[in-house]
Amino acid sequence: MNQNTQLTPGEEATRRSKHAVLAQKLMSVLDKYRTLERESQKRYRTRMEKHIRLVRPDATDEEVAEAANNEASRSVFAMDVMSSYRSKVAKRMLRDVENRDRDIRDISRTIETLNRMFVEMEEIVSEQQDVLDNIEQAVDTTFENTVQAQHEIKRSTWLRMRIRKVSVVNKIYFVETNAD
Repeated sequence: MNQNTQLTPGEEATRRSKHAVLAQKLMSVLDKYRTLERESQKRYRTRMEKHIRLVRPDATDEEVAEAANNEASRSVFAMDVMSSYRSKVAKRMLRDVENRDRDIRDISRTIETLNRMFVEMEEIVSEQQDVLDNIEQAVDTTFENTVQAQHEIKRSTWLRMRIRKVSVVNKIYFVETNAD
């Protein structure tokens, strides 16, 4: 903030309003992110279930759900695929599924890191708002004191000039009365 800048109450209210809008937008973006993340996980599970059904069409719904949601079950599923009569196709599909799974997990970790950064940024902005409020209050007080000091300096200059005039008049009167 420039030291010469003075915010009026209206500008301060505008600034606070903009801050509130930005904070609200940040929370909206975080909510959208969380929604997208849930949808992405749901699509991933659906895709895993489809791949499992392709490799093991005779798998029960419980086995499919367990294999799609549990890392240990996926490795059992992988071993089962290796022994399958369609092992070459199944191995390729398994590799694809594992690669996609790894990529999705990396993306998920990156998104979680980004989410933490947004939350930290929101906290920092909130903390800095208090500091800015204190600075603005100090600037307002300084401005008021400066205006008051200017008024007092003008008054003292005026009084000094009056005293000089009175002093000169007294000296002239004193000289004239002594001359008579």
